[in-house]
Amino acid sequence: MRHVRKVLVIGLIVVFLIALVIGAGVMFSVRNVNVTYINYSSSSDAEYEQCKKKLKEIKGSSLLFLKDGDIDEKIIYSQSIAVDSYEKIFPCTVNVVLKERVECYAFKTAGGYFLYDEDGKFIKTVSGDTEPSNALDGCPDVLLDVKEKDIKAAVKLCNYFKEKFGSVRRQLESVSAQSFFGMEVAELRLRSGLVISVSEWRSSGELKIGKAYDLYIGLDDSEKVNGTITVVDGKDGASVSAKYVAD
Repeated sequence: MRHVRKVLVIGLIVVFLIALVIGAGVMFSVRNVNVTYINYSSSSDAEYEQCKKKLKEIKGSSLLFLKDGDIDEKIIYSQSIAVDSYEKIFPCTVNVVLKERVECYAFKTAGGYFLYDEDGKFIKTVSGDTEPSNALDGCPDVLLDVKEKDIKAAVKLCNYFKEKFGSVRRQLESVSAQSFFGMEVAELRLRSGLVISVSEWRSSGELKIGKAYDLYIGLDDSEKVNGTITVVDGKDGASVSAKYVAD
C-alpha cells in the first residue's frame, strides 16, 4: 500500500510538472515580433522585407528557450543585412533590430578581393586588381594585409581604433601584420600618412590604441601627416608606452 501511494505521488508530481511546462509554453509563446531596421540606403529594402517575413516565423515558439541562433538563422542567407540586437520582452514579445551591412574591409586574394563588413563578417568576393570602394559613399575599403586567420583579430583592433578616432574607413588606409624577431607587430597606416605601430597587437589592443590616441591628440598638424607612433609593452609585460618619431 505504501509502495502504491509513493507511485501515485510521483505520478501526480510528473503530471504537475508536465502541466507546468505546457502552461509556461503557452503563456510565454511568442505573439509579437517587432522589427526595426537601421539602413543607409534603399538598395536592400526588398531584402529587408524578406528578412522581416522570415522573422515572423518565430511566432509560436517559446520565448523562454529563444536563443541567438534562432534569430540569426532567419536571415543567414542575407548578404546585405545583419542582426544588430534583439530583446525578449516577457511574456510574449521579441524586439529585433536589423542593420544594413556596410562594406568596410578588403582582403587581397590571387584573383581579386574578399570583402568584409564592419564586424569582420564575410560579404562577397570581387575579381580584379582595382582596390574596392564602398558603393554608398565612394570611400575606399580598409586593406587588410594580414593572414586570413587573423582577419577577425585585425578588425577587432580597428574597432578599438574607431572607438577612439571616430571612424575607420575615412581615416585608415590599411592594416598589416608582420613578425620581427619573434615579436608580432601590426601597422595601422592612416590616410593622412601617419603610421601607428602596435607590438604584440593581439593582446591589450584597446589599451594600446588608447595610448596611441592620447599621444596623437597632442601632436600638431604637421606631425599628424607623417611619422610613426610606436606602442610597445614595458619590460615588465604590464605597462604600455607610446612614442612618436617623425619621418
